Amino acid sequence: MDSPPQGVPAPEDEGFGNRMPGNSTVCINLHHYNLTDHPQLREIWINVYFTDEAKVTKRGEGIGMIGGTGLALPAGRSQTLTYSANFAADGRIRSLFGHRHMWTERFAVWVNDDLIYDSWDWRESVTFMYDSITENPPINTDGKTDGAVSGLVNVKAGDTLKYSCFVNNTSDVVLTFRNDVDTGEMCNLFGGTVGAGTGISANNR
Repeated sequence: MDSPPQGVPAPEDEGFGNRMPGNSTVCINLHHYNLTDHPQLREIWINVYFTDEAKVTKRGEGIGMIGGTGLALPAGRSQTLTYSANFAADGRIRSLFGHRHMWTERFAVWVNDDLIYDSWDWRESVTFMYDSITENPPINTDGKTDGAVSGLVNVKAGDTLKYSCFVNNTSDVVLTFRNDVDTGEMCNLFGGTVGAGTGISANNR
């Protein structure tokens, strides 16, 4: 994720900032799947852009929804996991990232009935940015390629953020919620907003 792209904020993000308290630390959760029998180097690089607090006019909030905790999907079965939450205030979505494992063929996100995020490649779970300068690959559900809407995604208080994991268990084990890429599954949505909070827990539908 490159935010802001090349270090240049979108016009609507001028004055955007998140507070990092003094003497704080950063905890990074790095997932890496090595499906070969050869060692692979793992790296993560982070650039932090600082700004004077006096120049911050808008602050970000997070989206964190954890799904699949009660999953027990037998081998040879399919199941669609769907979760939702409502925005607490008017605002906009800045980014979305769907996390799942290898048995989830598709990860999709809607605002109300509008599809805004569609991911088909679990190996490269994609982060999409929503602003006036980022051009996302278009949604291509028929072609089963990763895509998202481009531009601002504004929301109103009470709007529904909904996402689904389309799980197809072609393994020979019962899939449960666990941090194993080939014997477990998850259905988690993360992201960022400006001016619009959303519930931290997901409601199963």
